Amino acid sequence: MAKSKSERMKEYRARKKEKLGDKWLKMERNRVRAYYTPTDLLSNEEQDKRRSKNRKAARKFYKKQTSDKSIQAESLSNSEPTSVDENGVSSTTSESTMTVKFHFQCDTGSGNKYKGGKKRASRALKKSYRKIETLAGENETLKRKLKTTQKRLQRLKPKSSSPKTPKSKTDVLLRQSGINSQKVPEIRKRLVYGECVNEEVKHAIQHSSNAKESIHKVVSGKVIKRLKDAG
Repeated sequence: MAKSKSERMKEYRARKKEKLGDKWLKMERNRVRAYYTPTDLLSNEEQDKRRSKNRKAARKFYKKQTSDKSIQAESLSNSEPTSVDENGVSSTTSESTMTVKFHFQCDTGSGNKYKGGKKRASRALKKSYRKIETLAGENETLKRKLKTTQKRLQRLKPKSSSPKTPKSKTDVLLRQSGINSQKVPEIRKRLVYGECVNEEVKHAIQHSSNAKESIHKVVSGKVIKRLKDAG
């Protein structure tokens, strides 16, 4: 006999769950979440339709569960002999087990056993868990991208170094002034000489206390003063 579509899907889900486990359940949740719209976002008419559909499915499920249990109990009672003693206790015996049933009378009011609906986890709580899981994954991805970008910027960042020698200082000064040092070799030579003298003066002041006064007299002489006044 050919199997129905629901039976084939049930076997397919069982195989997937056995093979992949929680990974398959997570994939299914993500697949359903892609096209599922929360009830709060639906219109009033669509909300009523969805709730009515869920109630019908729940009633159908409970009815099937009850019928399966009754059929199983009936088949068990028909297949095994039952004996009732004088106290109203029925017992069922078989080759391997013996089942004893006690009949108690109790006042249930209306006589119908209340069957509550299936307990369902809060949809908002499930949604928050899914959101936390998604945000955690996105956070890890952003951290990796940030580290990659920082390393890339470090590689692209030029190593800036200030000129240290008199020649390099002179070349930088001419370049900043828009002058080609090769076209004015004499000016470059004099600037290099001036930088050399400046370095020597600084070195003498730092390392010789006796030469400080004499150097001060030289750099503050009449020629220097006249140039300062002219400038």
